Amino acid sequence: MKFLVGYNGSAEAKAALLLARDFAKIFDAKVFVMASMEGGAGEKLEDINQAEQNLREAKEVFNQQGLECETHQMARGLAPGEDLVKFAEENQIDQIYVGIEKKSKTSKLLLGSTAQYVILKAPCPVNKPVLFRAKMLSKIVQDIFLQLSSLTSLCLRCQVSVFRCQKNSLTAGKLGCLKARVF
Repeated sequence: MKFLVGYNGSAEAKAALLLARDFAKIFDAKVFVMASMEGGAGEKLEDINQAEQNLREAKEVFNQQGLECETHQMARGLAPGEDLVKFAEENQIDQIYVGIEKKSKTSKLLLGSTAQYVILKAPCPVNKPVLFRAKMLSKIVQDIFLQLSSLTSLCLRCQVSVFRCQKNSLTAGKLGCLKARVF
């Protein structure tokens, strides 16, 4: 199998890279990691050097696991999405991995979305990792825990399941006997 990862060094792209690595281990796949730049006079030397550094780091992720990986820095005058789709077609890629960066509707309208283009035009399946920010995940876990812990508990006096008294749970953590609320 052959996998292609669109890589720009962002957190979302790193998540896609790690997902591709994990699947490459399972399927013994060859992985192509590609950075796409439009090229021409508009490209800055520092951006080119950063892309090369990102690709070296990406290749190291696969080398550490003993997986086959090729890196490609493309500058064919195409948008990154077009470059990924064309590379996939030219190299008979079986699966593409892209990171999805959150953009506003206005930004998508004006600038487009590389991932959206790839998903719509790719000749093969496209995988996108789910990336939770640590703060967001922590908040979700806290909300779930609070909802579950406030639903039911045993009364300390009669050992029947009762709704937790919000006033007491916020202050002293005590449970009252609320036989009217037994379920």
